[in-house]
Order: sequence, then structure tokens, then C-alpha cells
Amino acid sequence: MSVARVAPAPALWRIRILAGAALTASLVVVVGVATVAAAGPSVWFVAGVCAFALALLVLAALRGFEGFGIALVVASMLPLPTVTLLGTAQFPFASFAVVALLVSAWWVARVRGLTPSAPCVMPYLVLIGVAAVSLAASWLFWDARVPTGAERGYGHRSIVYQLTGLYLLAFPLVAFAAGAFSSRLIRVDRLLAWVCVALTGLTVYALSGWIQHPGNPIDLFNTGDRVKFDYQWAAFLAVASSALLLNARSRRLRIIAVALLALAAFTVSVEYVLSAWLGVAIGIAFVVWLRFGWRGVVLMAAAITAAALVVEPTVSAIVSQRASSTDVDRLKIWQSALIVWSKSPLIGVGPANLASYMETYSLFPLGLVLQGYQQAHNIFLEILAEEGVAGIALLVAFVWLILRSLVRWHPESTPDAVARAGAGGVLITAAVIASLGGGFIPTIASAGYNALPYV
Repeated sequence: MSVARVAPAPALWRIRILAGAALTASLVVVVGVATVAAAGPSVWFVAGVCAFALALLVLAALRGFEGFGIALVVASMLPLPTVTLLGTAQFPFASFAVVALLVSAWWVARVRGLTPSAPCVMPYLVLIGVAAVSLAASWLFWDARVPTGAERGYGHRSIVYQLTGLYLLAFPLVAFAAGAFSSRLIRVDRLLAWVCVALTGLTVYALSGWIQHPGNPIDLFNTGDRVKFDYQWAAFLAVASSALLLNARSRRLRIIAVALLALAAFTVSVEYVLSAWLGVAIGIAFVVWLRFGWRGVVLMAAAITAAALVVEPTVSAIVSQRASSTDVDRLKIWQSALIVWSKSPLIGVGPANLASYMETYSLFPLGLVLQGYQQAHNIFLEILAEEGVAGIALLVAFVWLILRSLVRWHPESTPDAVARAGAGGVLITAAVIASLGGGFIPTIASAGYNALPYV
């Protein structure tokens, strides 16, 4: 899948000017809003984000579409201010960057005489169709026991609300197509390098929260002082650095990979999010399997088991603590989501309608539901409830086709091998984390805009 760089045609100078102008305008707006919103210690982080954004702007100006595409991808990962549209959801820079990347990549590919294509997308296209049918059916067969007005709580029947849910649901398809179109225009090694830089910066920032208030993560969990920054970035860095470590041929790259893996592993451990631990373990297991087969996975499992036995008192303390926390409420939340699904098993209750139905069918009191218990805390159960068996089957087929393509791909270069292992590992890690929380597929109930930066 690696493609040598194509010399830009003379006519592409117009594209560079337009792309640079668009990116400049968006970054100026983002930097301005971030500067105004900054306060206290956050001002230094905002200043760093702005400086990094300016560096991306320079990259875009110097490297043409390649720089423009990399700038969009990396900037979409940054915690920039969100924009509220239509009063239904907050959209980050990623929600605009993905569309801009898709359109610009298609345009540049056509100008260069290439045929842009996106494999494996048919199941997801059908999924969007199922969601649209489910949305229409929700108006025709709405459950009379579920309130339709906004006065009761978080969920309510609103066409704008539902169309926003459908819009969010389509984003993984848009992001995948944008990546497929761009893969013939951007060198994978440069993209990987910049993504790792962004992941490293976000991981360091997450770790800085713990450095300011160090302590045993188990004790910090009891006092509510855990690191609050998004833990997914450190998890993704751990998997990506593992892919680099196991596939790089250069000693210098392996040393860098070890350092990044150590940083990510330590950060994930102090963030103390069990879904991230499980996601990292399974994601790295996939990377190991690609490189060494099942023998490597068995050895990895044996090493983890041996380490767990060595620190058995700590493992017991973690299990005891989490078993007595609100984490166990997720079992009843999952059961509630299945009750909602049972109201329309085939095509679901419709996009963005889970929150409304949870207010009626949740096993928890309404007061708790309105405090966050309207989420299924399992993105696949949310898809099952909102798009039914048809929707979840199509989603699984889409992910399976992507993973099968990665497994069957035989890369011819080190960057391609790293990209193959890293992409598959991160995809699996994101899916595991989302099965115990949110992300992976944006939905209204799970505050889907949080999923957009890594879709």
C-alpha cells in the first residue's frame, strides 16, 4: 500500500494556496478561541497547543497536500475548543477536519489522474441506510411510554437531535474513506512520525497531571484524584510504539520505541483505567501475533500471568476496590440497554433515541439516569439498541473486513509493516475500550463528539 511520492502537477499550486488559506483561517480561529478560553495553569498547555498548530501550518505550507493532510490528521487529535451546533452536540476540530481531508484528497487524486477508492465500506454504507430506516420507524412506532418532550430530562424526540446522531454515526465511514483516499498521496512514514509526536505530547500532558499530584493510583481512585485527561492517547501510543519496536530494523528506532512504550505504559498505569489496560494488552497481543504468530501470544500471556502472580496482593486490592465501586453498576446499565433493544430487535429504536428510552426502561432511578446512566457504557450495545441486530452485524462485518485486509496484506517496507501492525492494534484497542465505555463509534448517548478525534 506504500506509494512513492508523485511530483505535483503545475496546476496544483492553486490547490496549495486554497488549502493553506483554509487551514490558516481555521487555525487562527482555533488559536484565538483557545487563547481567550485559557485560564490559570492551562494557559501554558494552550500555548503549547497553539505553537504545535503553527508548526503544522508551516508543514502544510512546505509539503503541499501531504503537509496539509498530515496537519489535518494531527490537529484533529489536539484538545482544541469545541463548537456547539444546533444545540444538540459539541463538535471538535476533527468533525470538520475529516470532511476537509476527504474532499481535498478526492480532488487532488482526480487532478493527478488517480482513481480514489475506499475498500470494505459497503457494510457501513448499508448500516447508515439501516439507521435512516430506523430513524423513520421511530416516528411511526414511537413507544407511548417514552416521553417525547425535552422537559423531562436528557433524552427527547427531536428530528434535529436524531439527525445529529445519524451524522455522528456516519463519521467512521467518512474518516475511513478519507484515509483510503489519502493513502495514495501521503507517505506513510511521515504520517506515522507526526502521529507519534502528537500521541507523545498528549501522553506527557496526561502524565503531568499525576506528576503535580503524585500518589498510588489505587489511593487516588478512592479520593477522586485520578488523572482526568483522555486515557486513550496513552493506550494508543503503547500499541503504536510496540508496532514500531517489533517491526523496525534500525537500532535507533527500536530505542525510541522502547522509550515511548515505557512512557505510555507508565502513564496508562497511573491513569488507572482498567478498560485501557485490557485494550492495550489485547492490542499488543495482535501486534505480537502478526510478528511471531500464536507462539508469541502464548509467551506474552504467560509473562502477564507470571507478573500478576508476583504482584498478587496488588491485583487482589484492585479487584476488591473496583468490585465495591460504581463500576459494577455497568452490569445493570448493560441489562437496561438490552431491555431497550428488545423494544425493536431488528432495526433498533433509532439513532440518538437510546437516551430517551433509557429514561423509561433503565433499571436505575431517573435521577441517576440523568447523571450519566442513560449511556450504555458499551458502544456496541448502544449500536445494538439504536440500530438493532442488523446494525451491529453490519458494524462487525465492516471491522472484520478491515482487519482481514490488514492481516492478508504483506508489506514490502518497514514503514508499511509498522503501519499495518499499528493500525490493526489501535483499531482493536479502541474497540476493547469502547466495549467497556465510549468511543470508537460516535453516538449522542455516549457524548459521541469525544470519539471523533480518534475515529
